[in-house]
Amino acid sequence: MPNENFLTRGRLALVRRLQQNALLLDRIAEPHWFLFGSGLHKRVIIEPSSCPFCAVAPAEQEWDQISNAFVQTPQILQVDFGVVGQDAEPMEDLVAALADVVLEANEDAMELASDGLASVQSSGTVWEARTDKEAAQFIWITTTRVTLLWNRRRPLATT
Repeated sequence: MPNENFLTRGRLALVRRLQQNALLLDRIAEPHWFLFGSGLHKRVIIEPSSCPFCAVAPAEQEWDQISNAFVQTPQILQVDFGVVGQDAEPMEDLVAALADVVLEANEDAMELASDGLASVQSSGTVWEARTDKEAAQFIWITTTRVTLLWNRRRPLATT
């Protein structure tokens, strides 16, 4: 889309980086990448058949303008993974791959520095263990928040 805003460009750049990671590409099949567009949240029913999966969507956030000349806009994205089985190692592999993607994305600003992308950071991972009642299978689910920090000039007010 030629006229994407900076937030859409940032989210899609992170998705591309995730999908280019060799381990994630190897482990997560195409239909199991849940990408919610520009924020459309649909409830995904997590079943063993949808694992392993990766879901990327805007996360709920609060932020403040920190000056009147520049605006630092944190774009917080939520990256979820799910895997079946009691062994935590396959999930640890996915979370480690995400950490690598975030480090690389921070180093080169995903080629979006000219748009104002200043940094890419993750803020930790929350783990959840679920059991599928019908299939009696164990599912690990992780949620990691990834913050893209944008430095943007505020448009001048017109009077």
